[in-house]
Amino acid sequence: MRDIKTRPIDELRAFTKWNDTFTRIAYNPETDVFIFRRTNKDGNVTCYEVVKPRLRDGIRCYPSSDDFGIFGFCFANSERDRARAFEFLKKGW
Repeated sequence: MRDIKTRPIDELRAFTKWNDTFTRIAYNPETDVFIFRRTNKDGNVTCYEVVKPRLRDGIRCYPSSDDFGIFGFCFANSERDRARAFEFLKKGW
């Protein structure tokens, strides 16, 4: 798979990084917010990443680790945090 830093986020449905699989589960074009479910190699959900595209060389990309806190947030796999993730999807930031 191509480097996700240069692959348009709009094309990403799933990718693997750090031995975890990230699967896109939601996108809101009005807020331009994506939610990716992160699972470990055993298939357990470790968190939900809520992200906004980051422009790199004119390409809308998944934010890097350094971009988190600005272009992305990680929410635990709990009912409360999943609800918070979907609030960000709905309302943006």
